[in-house]
Amino acid sequence: MQDVLRSVKSGYPNVTKAYSRQDNAGCYHSSATILACPVVSSSTGVQIRRIDFSDPQGGKGAADRLAATCKAHVRIFINEGHDVTNATQLKDALDSHGGIDGVRVACLDAVTTASPISEPAKIHHVSKLNNFEFTEGGIKAWRAYDIGRGKEIKADTSTTESENRWLESTFSPGKFKSFGHKEKKHVDDDESPKTRESSSDVQESQTNHGLYTCPESGCTRVFQRHSALTKHLSSEKCIRSLEKHTLMDLAKLGCQQVLEEGVGVVPTLRTTSVANKQSGERLTEGWALRPAKKAYRFSEKQKAYLTAKFNIGQSTGRESRRKSCSM
Repeated sequence: MQDVLRSVKSGYPNVTKAYSRQDNAGCYHSSATILACPVVSSSTGVQIRRIDFSDPQGGKGAADRLAATCKAHVRIFINEGHDVTNATQLKDALDSHGGIDGVRVACLDAVTTASPISEPAKIHHVSKLNNFEFTEGGIKAWRAYDIGRGKEIKADTSTTESENRWLESTFSPGKFKSFGHKEKKHVDDDESPKTRESSSDVQESQTNHGLYTCPESGCTRVFQRHSALTKHLSSEKCIRSLEKHTLMDLAKLGCQQVLEEGVGVVPTLRTTSVANKQSGERLTEGWALRPAKKAYRFSEKQKAYLTAKFNIGQSTGRESRRKSCSM
């Protein structure tokens, strides 16, 4: 994380904040990653504001979709007759054919881990916390995004940058994938006058202030010039749509349908008990969270029984079935 933010800061000096979205891998969703973020922020100059982990058992996320694109790119590289058996060849495969949009690759010779000077700090039940926000006073965590007041965690600020060994790598050239609306394509100057005229006619037909309407039944085209109407009748297709009604017309039609279907039927109102709704219990905070399952271990009697069944099957060569082994 420190190496990535350092590379981002060197390429884009105006970046000052970072929001991280990660999956639930053990190397990411751990106390070491969360508690190291304040030190990473001070060393890179990019303030890490939030780290959000994807929902447990929530299916494939955005990172998995991007990984599928990378695998398909590598598969094309292999089908061309190349080998991908080490990290260097994998980097060459991802960078082949101009690379992948929004993907930059770095290759390291080796990753060495230094022995910690002191016992690392831990966050209790960190696997149950999925959203972390970093503030000046510490860390605030939630099990579900922005549900409840959150849990305050005091960050250890005694760790200095000299106690950490940062990785140094060089990413492949490229740009980040931007999120937002794509810019509309500009109209070329080589556009034919016929195309310009037809586009202007369409714009005229979309306005409701036209003077000339199409005489064909159901057509909604309206024009401001008689020449445009003549061109439409001679060479263009009519745009038909369903007949529109006002709210008053819809109310009259609905009333007519009800009267025709319910002739001679006396309407009745159902009585509902308001007391039952008001006496309902109030839901406690966290009722929608997934409850933790309690782990159960086999007793000594169960272990001895299963071991005996296994020994019988091993000596006779007949595997015991599940129904015969049920206790």
